[in-house]
Amino acid sequence: MGHLETGLLYQMTGGSGIVLGNGEITTFNVNTGELPVTFELKFGRPDRNHFCLGFGGYAAYNVSGSISPGHVNGGTLKIGSDMGDQIKAFDAGVSLDMSYQLRCGVFFRIRGQGGLSNLQPNTGYAAIRTQTGSLEIGYLIPGKAKHARRRNTDDDIEMKM
Repeated sequence: MGHLETGLLYQMTGGSGIVLGNGEITTFNVNTGELPVTFELKFGRPDRNHFCLGFGGYAAYNVSGSISPGHVNGGTLKIGSDMGDQIKAFDAGVSLDMSYQLRCGVFFRIRGQGGLSNLQPNTGYAAIRTQTGSLEIGYLIPGKAKHARRRNTDDDIEMKM
């Protein structure tokens, strides 16, 4: 059995390795809004503990950020596609996850995702792509199924002669 999962996430991520003209390595932090869409396949019976496997993609928008050392742009990361910008605003990528769900609704998930977009706004430089790994622990709020299964009984079958 499978289903589609989505949400709206706010993430604070970062990285390092942009080398300045004087040989100084910078580090940066980025605030991002992300919309993931994942198709989850569940193995086993829903009323028991079971494994799940998910795959999908995401679209993200980098809202703001900071950069150090602070003398670079006053410590503010420039986001956009212009020549003076340091990182592009839009990102998109793919994801893969594995989880184990207990019948009480608690789940444990390992997720990995990688960006397909080059976030480097200036050509001629090395590509910048995102990579994320996470360990999640959560709880699925129980709900009522839209179409509950009915058991076949003698009362369900009506024969006419």
